[in-house]
Amino acid sequence: MMLHQPYQRRADLLAVGAELAANGVGSALLGSYDNVHARGVGEDIRQAVNLRPLLADAGWRFGRATSGGVATASWVARPEPTNNATWDVAVAEAAAAQRTLGVDAIMTPAPEIHGAHGRAELQKPLEAARRGFRNRLPTDPPWFARLTLRDEWLVDKRLRTPLLNEISNLPDDLGVALHVRWRKDKPETDEDLLGGLKHVALALAGDDRPLLLLQSGLVGWLSLAWNVAAFSAGLSNASWVDCWSGGGGAKPGQPKPPNIKWYFEPALLRRFRDDEHDDLAAQAAYQACTCRFCAALASGAAWVPAAQQHGLYTLGQLTSTVAAAPAAQRRQAVETVIRQAESEWKKVVPRAPLSPSPRPVHLQTWLRVL
Repeated sequence: MMLHQPYQRRADLLAVGAELAANGVGSALLGSYDNVHARGVGEDIRQAVNLRPLLADAGWRFGRATSGGVATASWVARPEPTNNATWDVAVAEAAAAQRTLGVDAIMTPAPEIHGAHGRAELQKPLEAARRGFRNRLPTDPPWFARLTLRDEWLVDKRLRTPLLNEISNLPDDLGVALHVRWRKDKPETDEDLLGGLKHVALALAGDDRPLLLLQSGLVGWLSLAWNVAAFSAGLSNASWVDCWSGGGGAKPGQPKPPNIKWYFEPALLRRFRDDEHDDLAAQAAYQACTCRFCAALASGAAWVPAAQQHGLYTLGQLTSTVAAAPAAQRRQAVETVIRQAESEWKKVVPRAPLSPSPRPVHLQTWLRVL
């Protein structure tokens, strides 16, 4: 699991990494040029001495000169590249910045590509990554070509086939860092979306091409079953599920809805609202988490960031459980955890009128897709 650097509360993220390391659980740090100014990416990577590997996401959002009033990376500050020359400059600058940080992999930038974009738009960032990789230094660590796609590129076979063809034409040693932007905020319950992701992941695994899933949270954890090399998650909701369609903001003429407080239940493999969590915790069969962050919550610590830190910490523990299995046995290891979660749901059933169904729909979906 890669800890995805947030815009705010960066020290809270590093505290999760330190706690995982202290308990014998390995995790990586993924600096984010999207979320953080260039200085901050470097600061956190230099501080993360207990995390390995160290990586930096070169990003997908261009044309932002500052972040929190501090200068962003040079390629992020400029508009999205439009031709080979501007693409080559962006890739070269991103690679040079990452070399300076001494990261364990180099990642290229890539803008969002949605279904209305054709194959030519898909080719631009991939060809730029290919040219940059061709000109890499002998001392460079592994390279990853970033792709930022809306989910139709996974679900629609008319898009997925050319996507896989373009990836297969990349140099054999060039990995892929895939950032999927979902059309709904619960992709983990959509069999078509998960099936499309599985198809892509297994195709890349069959070619021995490393795949990183960015901002994927629980879906990223599930994808370990299909030999994804790593996934990222952070403190924010978007770092677990990046949803392009919105839907959670204020409606015209209506007040902005309150922010939902989420709590991840690792035994049930699901996030719950704080009131739902309270309902679960009141039941006799409920097993409370004993992590340091939950102890802080019990002592009166603020929900943010303690509950978010708990979620990321326990997701790291789940990842360690699966990663301990040999690659050929990871699907079975994931299924074992899901079957255990099914048993826990039978002991602790969320009561109406709370939103979770007594039937764990997401677990049934996962078992079918696996």
